[in-house]
Amino acid sequence: MDPFSATVSVAGLVSLAIQLVDTIQQIKEFLRNVSEAPKEPDRLIDLLDQLEGILENKYLMTKQKQLDIELKTEIAMSTVLGNSYLAKSAKRGHLTPSIRGIIIGKKSEGAYAAQIARDLNLDIGTVKYTIAKTSLRHENHSIKPAARGKSYTDADERHLLRYVRLHPKDTYAQVIKACGLDCKTITVKKILKRHSITN
Repeated sequence: MDPFSATVSVAGLVSLAIQLVDTIQQIKEFLRNVSEAPKEPDRLIDLLDQLEGILENKYLMTKQKQLDIELKTEIAMSTVLGNSYLAKSAKRGHLTPSIRGIIIGKKSEGAYAAQIARDLNLDIGTVKYTIAKTSLRHENHSIKPAARGKSYTDADERHLLRYVRLHPKDTYAQVIKACGLDCKTITVKKILKRHSITN
């Protein structure tokens, strides 16, 4: 079986396991809410608890199997195509989770960052950053960057709107200078557009 169809079938099993666990939880909640619940529903709830545990265990096993298949695929591709495959897949500094796993695995085996970078044909800075940020990542996925702050305050925005309404003929450069703003023309255009003011 090729790795891609294996990944698809594992993903199907994972989805089914999640749906079954949710259904079991709903059934258990219903049975607990039955007002006249003698011994039979209690026994059924116990059986459902056991089934839920089995399915959750199966889900974790299939998830691990899926990660193993992805890692083996990455290793096979790098073996067949050479380490240049890893370097090409690390475009613009974004590594795949499996490549990050390879880096962390080599580090845990005692390899130095320089050696890992040479072996995988990656930039040493990328390898060091990956090792440094390991504890912040969930399952080796990329860390979302923090949102950029605004280059102006709410008071600046109010001042800009007041000035533009009083001086509609001024150019953007004149508006920025008169309001004492520290932002670009495009930022002023966006603020004005948001308030339905166009030139």
